Order: sequence, then C-alpha cells, then structure tokens
Amino acid sequence: MLTLLPFDPKVNDRRLGVFLRCGSLEEVARCLCMEPEVVAMVLESDRNYHEFPLRKKKGGFRIIHSPARPLRDIQERLLPYLNRMYGSYVPSFVHGFVSCRPGRSSRNIVTNAGAHVGSAQVLNLDIRDFFPGITAEQVREALLHGPVAMHTLEAASIVALLSTRAWRLPAGSPVSPVLSNMVFYKTDYTLEALAKRLQWRYTRYADDLTFSSDGIITNEQTGEIMNALKEDGFAVHPHKVRRQSLHRTQYVTGLKVNKKVNVDRRYIRQLRAVLHSWEKEGLSRAAERYFGSRAVRFRNASHLQASFKAAVTGKIGFVWMVKRDEPVAVQLWQRLRELERAAVNY
Repeated sequence: MLTLLPFDPKVNDRRLGVFLRCGSLEEVARCLCMEPEVVAMVLESDRNYHEFPLRKKKGGFRIIHSPARPLRDIQERLLPYLNRMYGSYVPSFVHGFVSCRPGRSSRNIVTNAGAHVGSAQVLNLDIRDFFPGITAEQVREALLHGPVAMHTLEAASIVALLSTRAWRLPAGSPVSPVLSNMVFYKTDYTLEALAKRLQWRYTRYADDLTFSSDGIITNEQTGEIMNALKEDGFAVHPHKVRRQSLHRTQYVTGLKVNKKVNVDRRYIRQLRAVLHSWEKEGLSRAAERYFGSRAVRFRNASHLQASFKAAVTGKIGFVWMVKRDEPVAVQLWQRLRELERAAVNY
C-alpha cells in the first residue's frame, strides 16, 4: 500500500518559486511530497485511468477518464501549484475554473453572465471536445511559456505527462480545468482583442464562449471568431452557435440576462413542484418520482433519499447564488429546512 507523506495544499510564493525551478523528476516529486520511484512508476504505467460513460443533460454520453491512485494523489498535489500559477495572471474575462487569490472577488457562472446584461444581441459558442482536443505538447508549451512559467523543459514535460492520458487532457482529471485555461490563454486574448475592435464584450466559462453587442452581430463577424479559434487549433460545435436578440429570452451559462442575471421561471416552478411532492407524498415517494427510472440504480432506500436531498439542496443553493436574499430564494431555503426537520421528527 502507498504511504503518502504530509502535503500542505497552501502554496505560497516561495513554494511556487521552488516548483517553477524544478529541473528533474526527483525535484518535482519533492515538491509533491512523493517518492520519486512512485512518480516514475506512474509515468511508466498504462493503467492510470478508469473509463466510464456519463450521461449528458441533453442526451448522449460523455466518456470520463478518472485517474486511479496513485496518479490521482499526484494530480491533486499538482493542482495547488497550477492554480497558483494561473491565478497570478488569469484574465478578468475568464470566469470558469478560476481559483482567485485572497482579496479578489470570486468568479462563477453568475459573474460570467453579468457581463452581458442588457445587450442588444448575445452570441454563444461552445468549443468541440475542449479537454481531449488539448495535447500534451500544448500543455508543456503553456507551462514553459506562460506569464508565470516553469524554468526547464524536463520538469514541464513531466508535469504534462502526469496530467494527460494518451497525450490528451482527460475529462475527469482534477488538473484538466486549470490546464485548459492555461493553454487557452493566448486564444483568450486574441478573442478579447477581436471583441474590443468590434466594441463587443467577451467572457469565457470553460468551453462556453460568450460575446455581446449593443448592435447586430452578423454571420461574417461570427465567422471571424470561428476562424480565429481554428487558427489556434480549436473547433466550434456547429450545433451550439446561438445568437439571441434582446426581444427574446437571452441566456448565458444557463442564466437569463435580458434585464438582470436571473434564474428561469420554469426552473423555480419545477423546484417548487419537487418540494410540494416531498411535502404531500413523503420523502421516499418524492425521491422515486424525482429520479424516475434511474431510482433502481441506487443501493437502497437510504441512498436514494440522501441523493434526492443532496440534489434538491444543490438546486436551491444555485437559486440562492443567483438571487441571494430575494424573497423567492429565502422562501425556498425555509421550505427545505422545514421539510428536513419534519423528516427527522418523523
């Protein structure tokens, strides 16, 4: 059994400097508080990932490659260093997978959507195969030539190999999000410069790109964006290019932005219906109704009920994040707490 040495995830400037100056596998391992033999073993192994399908919300499946131990331990220890590197130069218009330094405001889908409120037109584009479209070579170059960079080719290559599967960023790895941001850094500024020239606003949340304008966004201008992405090796999903007028409901990362950042009323109605089912039919029946045919996949009734409560709590937490202190958010939280207390007393 692998015995892990103690590791402090709080990376300060001194520790980051030591990591950036690494020149060998042994020095990288020392920064991770890992035995060099373990890191070498992982680099040579072809059994570092578990593969499984994950159902998408709108149909189909996404293949997830989850790192097995000890690779997961290595990647989780790499993550604080990578977050500190990217957090030192993250652009103001990037809102996804950003670990902000103390004193800076947090970023999320709400801040991403907020940049586009009240625009005449909103353009959304999704990048096809964002993680697996990024190669180990691109990761290594981002580590070597970014604004905050590693000093040696050997160490950057080791980190790139520890972070990729079959020379590609895997969906399911804890380091893939921040590394994708680092690789996309140059493209981000290309797109931001294009947006400035056209007097637009640009933000990105992971693979979701949003542009907004006080005027009309034409097909030719959309094509210019897609060509800029293509030049940097990225492709837009052809079925996920959406132009939205102010006269219709505009969405950015799932939130309405016509007049203010808001949650769709249908989402609130569905959430109230779930709480009503819980109140009138009981926890078990409400959980079965919520998961439908998927309910049979749970180990037992306790697992089903716990998963249901976690899902409902997460949805209400999402509403609270968007509509903090507004009556609808307060009422949903209060109703949830009352139902939880009633279930305990029962």
